[in-house]
Amino acid sequence: MLLLVFQAGGARYGLEAAGIIEILPPVALRPFPQVSRDFAGLLNHRGKIVPVLDLTGIITGVPTRLRMSSRIVVVDFPAADGERHPLGLLAERATETLQCREQDFQPAGIQTPEAPFSGDILVHGDETVQKVELRRLLPVELQQRLFTATAEASA
Repeated sequence: MLLLVFQAGGARYGLEAAGIIEILPPVALRPFPQVSRDFAGLLNHRGKIVPVLDLTGIITGVPTRLRMSSRIVVVDFPAADGERHPLGLLAERATETLQCREQDFQPAGIQTPEAPFSGDILVHGDETVQKVELRRLLPVELQQRLFTATAEASA
């Protein structure tokens, strides 16, 4: 498995590359009020409106700092309604990939309802990388608001 590694709050996290559509540099996003505090805006991705969330904000509560290494990672999000939707994730220091195997991961040993997306941990040298479980990243009510809003905006 290939992971895209990024940082949030000084810790390293990984997204499975198989779910990634494209990785973009930060671009101007269209604001859309009252969606979520971690909502970064709407992206025109090849003529389609895609919601973008601040992944660093979701994980740490602190907004992503726009750096040369910050990226918008467009993923194929598996929504609770069974549909797949493009979703942008704004992340810091998302410039590295890591090849690993599923069996290389170890259970984190703790689960919290505030971070259901926190997956298993990979020990890589003297560092750790925690997998972000994409399917558990967004609560169902936020999925409904995001994907309904973008479907209406695209119509």
